[in-house]
Amino acid sequence: MAEERGLYNKYRVVETETHIGIEGHFVLRPARDPTALAALIHYAALTPNKELAADLQDWIERMQA
Repeated sequence: MAEERGLYNKYRVVETETHIGIEGHFVLRPARDPTALAALIHYAALTPNKELAADLQDWIERMQA
């Protein structure tokens, strides 16, 4: 079984246009982690951004197919 770790820097997130590293992010992999998928479903339901919510819902449905 893999070693369980707390919060640590596993991924480096960079801004696409400037390639500058971004701090204060948490990366989820909902296609591999059921807890991350549940968080994404909840986020999609609560975001006021309707276009983002629709895009997330489409992604969620593809992962659940």
